[in-house]
Amino acid sequence: MKRHAALLIALLSIGFILVSTTFVIQTRPPQTVVFDLKGTLDSYQEKLLEAGLSDSEHKKQLAQFDRRLRRILDEYAYTHHLTIVVPGAVISGAPDMTATLQRHVIEEMKRNQQLIEEGRKQAKGSLLPTIGR
Repeated sequence: MKRHAALLIALLSIGFILVSTTFVIQTRPPQTVVFDLKGTLDSYQEKLLEAGLSDSEHKKQLAQFDRRLRRILDEYAYTHHLTIVVPGAVISGAPDMTATLQRHVIEEMKRNQQLIEEGRKQAKGSLLPTIGR
């Protein structure tokens, strides 16, 4: 009987520790990191200027990039429990994750583009058999 009581106490203790640890991890404040949003947008804008697009196409592409960039950054911040701020908002102490985040954004945009292209191929493939009917 004493063995069962000791085992029960040990199991309850482990359960309490797991619940406590989970609570502490989930309630900790997010880490603040720096991302050079302006520099990233400026760099993309330079590439658009080099492409020789019309003003309307240039504005459209820049706005689309801005929306995608912010969505990807929001998802990354949520997943990694971060608060992302611009360099001017921090005097010191926050790590600069600009390069890391820029790489992540590029990878995500490439992945999204591949998914779009695959979807188009599948859509075209599904339409081909019905054309001859």
